[in-house]
Order: sequence, then structure tokens, then C-alpha cells
Amino acid sequence: MPLFYSSEQCQKELYCIPCRQSREFRTEVSKRFEDIKEINFSCPKGKSLIFPQFPKITDQVRNALNATARIIQSVVVKKESPIVEKIERDRRLIICNRCDFYRETSFGPLCAKCACFTGLKDILKTERCPKFKW
Repeated sequence: MPLFYSSEQCQKELYCIPCRQSREFRTEVSKRFEDIKEINFSCPKGKSLIFPQFPKITDQVRNALNATARIIQSVVVKKESPIVEKIERDRRLIICNRCDFYRETSFGPLCAKCACFTGLKDILKTERCPKFKW
């Protein structure tokens, strides 16, 4: 039987959200891996069983609409490209990947603070980190 804590999924923190939020997920893990003996097992990364919740859907929609308006203003009114240089995008990605709010989801990487797709938001000059990290 394989070991969960040394698996690539655990080491890369790919399943942190379902692992910490879903009892059903932890039940399946405890059945399939030798090193998991109980359903509410401790996280080797020290993550608690409850993550911060994503913003309400109404706030997410408002954020997306505001971002769209900023992009339109940048392109149409200011006649500027809304895309940052590659070096800035790489810098932002590194910051996001190290952040406590960074979440890998089935939709892709998301920020749990604003619920934005980090792979999209970090390329836009018009956008800022909600924690003011970039």
C-alpha cells in the first residue's frame, strides 16, 4: 500500500482543499494509504481542517465585473496593453504560489481571498493582489 504523506499529490499540496474540507475525501484516503489510520488525520504541512472560505458569489461577480471594466478602460480609453511583462508575471506567480491564500482547485489555481484565477489575474497590469503583495 502506498504512503500518502510522501505522495506527489500531498508533497505538492494538490489536494489540500478537499483533504481539509471533505470528510468523504479523507475517508477514501484512509482506505487507500498505509500511513493514514484515522479520518481526521493531521496534515503534514500543518494545515487545519478548515480553510478560509472563498468570498460570496456576489462579491466574486462584482470583482470580475470591476476587473473587466479596468481592462476595457486600459485598452479602449488609454490605448495601453493590459498585459504585464514576462518578468513581472513570473514575479507575481512566485508570490502567489507561496501565499497562504493560494489554492489548487479542479478549475486551476485560485486565490482564496478574492477567488480570482491566479494564472489570469497575475498577467494583468490593471489588477492587484488583494493582500497588497504585488
